[in-house]
Amino acid sequence: DGMNFSGVCPDAVHSEGPGKLLREVLHRWGISAEFEPRALFHADAEEALEDQSGTWNLQVDAPCTHFMDFSDFYVLPSSPLKSAWCMSEEALRRAFTLERTPMVERALANPPLAEHLWGHRDPEKARENYEQLRCELSGEKELRDAASLVEDGLIKPMKPKYCMCWFMELDDSEMSRWCLETARQVASGSFEADVMKTIEA
Repeated sequence: DGMNFSGVCPDAVHSEGPGKLLREVLHRWGISAEFEPRALFHADAEEALEDQSGTWNLQVDAPCTHFMDFSDFYVLPSSPLKSAWCMSEEALRRAFTLERTPMVERALANPPLAEHLWGHRDPEKARENYEQLRCELSGEKELRDAASLVEDGLIKPMKPKYCMCWFMELDDSEMSRWCLETARQVASGSFEADVMKTIEA
């Protein structure tokens, strides 16, 4: 009935009470709305819940009393949800490889995660694999087109051009692919079914 003023929920709001409970539920189901999925850096669920450094993109109204939007999210490969919702391990690895340098450095400094992503617990050996993979990914035109900056044929470690992070950009889950294809059909006028009824079915 009026103007909608909303923005990213401040850390203080979702560090306790209902905000913290919401994050706990998302963590439990392997869902992230973070620029950096911090749950992957922790073996302990409570530690992951206390770590808010990944910057949650949860939208709230101006007085921070109501969550307004939850559209920018991705589901990690380890999620207990049905597989149709989950991005693949390969998509996760590619996303980390193209992300911003500070995020890559934090992953390299975490031996279990470095091994998971780039095959080695040793940071220098993992870095070699990381650099090699970034070179390989830079050869893909689709990724170069999505990148914010390409220099000397290499994708610079930055956020992608349009999405908030590469985890969303490269989400290859069945649900994500369906949404993308449906959006294309709706935009072209070729989608004849009712979108909401299709989703609910």
